[in-house]
Amino acid sequence: MENSKINGDDLHFKGMKIYNNPQRIYKQIQQAGYDSGKLTVELLSKFDNYHYYGTQTVDKCIDKLQISKDFKVLDFGSGLGGPARYMANKTHCHVTAVEIQEELNEIASDLTKRCELSDRVHHIRQNIRDFDIETNQFDCAIGWLVLNHIKDKAGVIKKLFNLLKKGGKIYLEDFYQKGPFTEEQRAVMCLDSLPVVEDYHQYLADAGFINAEFIDISISYKKCARERYEKFTEQLPKDIALMGEETAKTLLAFHTSIHHVYDGDTVGGIRIVAQRPED
Repeated sequence: MENSKINGDDLHFKGMKIYNNPQRIYKQIQQAGYDSGKLTVELLSKFDNYHYYGTQTVDKCIDKLQISKDFKVLDFGSGLGGPARYMANKTHCHVTAVEIQEELNEIASDLTKRCELSDRVHHIRQNIRDFDIETNQFDCAIGWLVLNHIKDKAGVIKKLFNLLKKGGKIYLEDFYQKGPFTEEQRAVMCLDSLPVVEDYHQYLADAGFINAEFIDISISYKKCARERYEKFTEQLPKDIALMGEETAKTLLAFHTSIHHVYDGDTVGGIRIVAQRPED
């Protein structure tokens, strides 16, 4: 029963077109001159970050939380493992990367092994809601554009609170609702609902977090969405040659739709940092 539930959630996430044919990363790696064998984080970082601004925002997270080699980090919704590998490689911390999609998790594990980082990045295929581990384990929990794909957002925030050590912090980036949210936008972003900023405040307060910081990053999200749309439009012929017509056109359609989501100024981006009390 549990495994069938995971598979059902897996299909829900696969509805988002950015996850079309994740095996495409191997063709990107091959084109870069690395067919098999050892890889570097520097190379992979060009391809393995689905979230906005890639390693640039991971660096902001590292600096904000002062992540170091002694840290135990929980990366939930870890995707292809890009942020986890980058963080472990740069700071020598230990990362537990939890991803619900089986194919993404398998690719992530393979890439981590090829980067020789399996001793510092541990990949687990699981729904974060059902993640079974002792409480008070992690110095921080991080997630980029993950929470809004989960129905029980308040429950997951409470789950993260319990998984953190006393004094531990969460670092989240995600969307929020600025105005009326249409069914078309909901379908494009594969969301059941989209919180307003006040909802995030409530989730954190109810879970027990303190010292919450909220930074509106809507302008940078809108800019990145436009840049991705322009990039995928310009490089469509090359992408067709590399990935095949279906994958290339699906990705362009996704980035075109996301670009237009911001036209009505109804969706914004937010960065959240909050702390579990020391006692």
